Amino acid sequence: AIKMDEDAAAKTKDVTKYFSEHRSKAEDEIRELMALRDVIRGTYKLPDDPFSWQARTLRGVMDWNNLTMMGNATLMSLPDVGKLVLANGAEASFLGIQTLLTDIKTFKISAKEAQLAGTALDLWLQTRTLALTMEPDLPQRYTRPERGLGYMTNAMFILNALSPWNAGIKSVDGVIRIHRMFDLIEQELAGKISQKNRADLRANYIDEEMARRIWAQFEKHGDTINGLRLAQTQKWDKTPEAQEALRAFRRGLARAIDTDIVTPQAGDLPLFSYHIWGRLLMQYKSF
Repeated sequence: AIKMDEDAAAKTKDVTKYFSEHRSKAEDEIRELMALRDVIRGTYKLPDDPFSWQARTLRGVMDWNNLTMMGNATLMSLPDVGKLVLANGAEASFLGIQTLLTDIKTFKISAKEAQLAGTALDLWLQTRTLALTMEPDLPQRYTRPERGLGYMTNAMFILNALSPWNAGIKSVDGVIRIHRMFDLIEQELAGKISQKNRADLRANYIDEEMARRIWAQFEKHGDTINGLRLAQTQKWDKTPEAQEALRAFRRGLARAIDTDIVTPQAGDLPLFSYHIWGRLLMQYKSF
């Protein structure tokens, strides 16, 4: 009986220790998930008082840094061209660039799909530039000097050609990606896709069933001009299944483009970099 009591006590102690350890891990993970949620919302660690001197000084210093340190940013972005080939392969990349050089009308039709997917809008929204410089969700500029510095900074990203470059390179990648996505979907449905290419589709939210729906819409409404596949999503059916396929296609396209032409997303940077002074320390580390 004594031995049984000792065994029971040991088991109870082990169980208590087990649950204590895992409860602590679970609480840490829940805390990190909630922080990630707030990063996505653009509210994580923002100052409670946007009028405070710390918040306004931070915005001003970061604007000044952009104004004085980003002159060569476009030159440093030229390796983005290499990423097109690395991410999509030489054949698809050559076809997209060839279309840009020889058939600009077809290129523009396909490039429009990237904008419909919510990316390649940097010429107007400066999405990638703001993400790279840790500024997309900072408080507004309130005084005239602050707004003036902001206007100068925004103009800087146009004058140094960084925002036009981002919009252009994402448009090129979008044309290439659309062609490649349909190529991979065709391989998937034919049962000839490699494990690596299947993983590429899954990473962009397209499973076998969704691939079948997307391919059905492409066969019905899509087009192929000089070997380049065009999605023509504005013509896709209005049925619930077709619209679900449309959302999946655009969601996957946007993710692929923002991965190829690196645009920091929630979870790409450590959480401390979203603190008010962490932003300043990490401002250009995402490059």
